[in-house]
Amino acid sequence: VKALYLLGDILKSSQDYDNAIRYFERLARLDPSSIDGHIQLAQCYEHGKQYPKAAKLYEHAVELAPQRTDVKYFLGRVYYLAKQYRQ
Repeated sequence: VKALYLLGDILKSSQDYDNAIRYFERLARLDPSSIDGHIQLAQCYEHGKQYPKAAKLYEHAVELAPQRTDVKYFLGRVYYLAKQYRQ
């Protein structure tokens, strides 16, 4: 699981979002409680302007860790980018 995260992170850092998504999706399937994995995957979708997918992942991360204000910020940002102002 850690290897998937690290490989995805390296690809994301290299702006290879499509391949990073593959690793982070696999991580999310193997460890659905991985908050950071969901955040990383959501950020990859966000870079690809796939805002509904990103929002769904951020929403799940908020459910897993409601105390994490950074995740709430990311969720608000993706709603703004998707022009979903009432969310």
